[in-house]
Amino acid sequence: MKPVLLLIPGMLNDARVWQPVRHALSELADVRVADVASGSDIHSLSAKAWAQLADVPGSTPVVI
Repeated sequence: MKPVLLLIPGMLNDARVWQPVRHALSELADVRVADVASGSDIHSLSAKAWAQLADVPGSTPVVI
């Protein structure tokens, strides 16, 4: 079972910043990128990030 790796772009960035990492680690992990480019506050941004993990079974390792 592959672990899930959730990458979170920094301020003023989007998923493009993680493209080389996603490609390099795709064989080792289920790589996901949180969409934090749009949101009105930190709560909505974090909720969007956590939503990327909603389908992950509890026995699967998750790395953020």
